[in-house]
Amino acid sequence: MLKLKFLLLSCFIFHAYNSYGVTRDGDSLVVIAPSKELELPLDELFSFTTHKDTPQRRLVIQNWITGGNASVEIINGRFNFLMENWNNKHFRIFDLPKEASEHLEINKYSVLLRLSSTKPGKITVTFKSGQKSLHTRYKTSGLHIAFNNELLTMEQFITKISQSNSAAAEYIVSN
Repeated sequence: MLKLKFLLLSCFIFHAYNSYGVTRDGDSLVVIAPSKELELPLDELFSFTTHKDTPQRRLVIQNWITGGNASVEIINGRFNFLMENWNNKHFRIFDLPKEASEHLEINKYSVLLRLSSTKPGKITVTFKSGQKSLHTRYKTSGLHIAFNNELLTMEQFITKISQSNSAAAEYIVSN
């Protein structure tokens, strides 16, 4: 009987975990539970005209937000990170490494950030080191970026990286 109760409870938890919903909590959108078929309110993101809305880009965003067996809390944090930073001129969300390097050169920025194309929930920083462009990843945590044991907003992160060339030091340490 105990095994049957455990099995039923496990099935209920599995079912509950794999259903979802989205609700508003103040200014944030909150995913109630994750699902492989999760439908995030991506219209909210693409309502800003900063980035062109295409089915491929929606898939990139959905995979970045929900990938890596992300929990509900992580999914909410990733979505709200995008909402918070969607219009930042240094956040070239859909660039690939080559495009980021070219944009960095043309606009004379010291750094550009984009979604990691290989690691869900991480961002990639592209920066110049001499004549070469380098790329390294950082973890996002809610609305912040984890950097040297600190949680920074995107603006704080860009300022630190730009002023101290910390990305180059971090690149050497992490690779």
